[in-house]
Amino acid sequence: MVPTAKPRIDPIVWQPPKATARARQKASGTFTLDVFEMPGAGPEDVVLADDGHVFAGVADGRILRISPDGRHVDTVADTGGRPLGIEIDGDGDLLVCDARLGVLRVDPRTKHVSTLVDRIGAAPMVFCNNGAIAPDGTTYFTDSSTKFGIDHYKGELLAHSGTGRLFRRAPDGAVDLVADGFQFANGVALAPDLSWIAVAETGGYGLD
Repeated sequence: MVPTAKPRIDPIVWQPPKATARARQKASGTFTLDVFEMPGAGPEDVVLADDGHVFAGVADGRILRISPDGRHVDTVADTGGRPLGIEIDGDGDLLVCDARLGVLRVDPRTKHVSTLVDRIGAAPMVFCNNGAIAPDGTTYFTDSSTKFGIDHYKGELLAHSGTGRLFRRAPDGAVDLVADGFQFANGVALAPDLSWIAVAETGGYGLD
């Protein structure tokens, strides 16, 4: 896909927060790390299926399935965009947040890709990033910026536009705004009891 035209950047001066004492601590303990080679660049997110397979999206748009031992990798779909966040829903389908195309549903059995959300009102999403699924099928997802897409993500960090948003998509397809004003809204996580939603604010150096 051809990159979008470079948008105007109006950088601002800002002071990032100081790192906390915990952030300065060195990791403790020992662990074993297995590194699997991927036939593609930039796996942004991964999700583990019940059978031990791992799904990940790469920069050229493909969704890959990796066997539990890492020896076999096959392509289950191609979004044609840039898949970032990836989750598995209750039906075994993949919920994919594609930076260029919006929120997608991917059936790994048939390779079918369908669009769930690509516009908010009359305006197309600019930078769909990450999502999380509640037990009832409600989906929460972020749009990192309304001004800068993934091709110019550094522009968002310089401009510090604060236009990142968190949305909710109900099982019936209705979409509503949960919160806005984020500095580069990124990852999303739900509390087990759904009492809170955490959003990684990359441009704000923190979690909200």
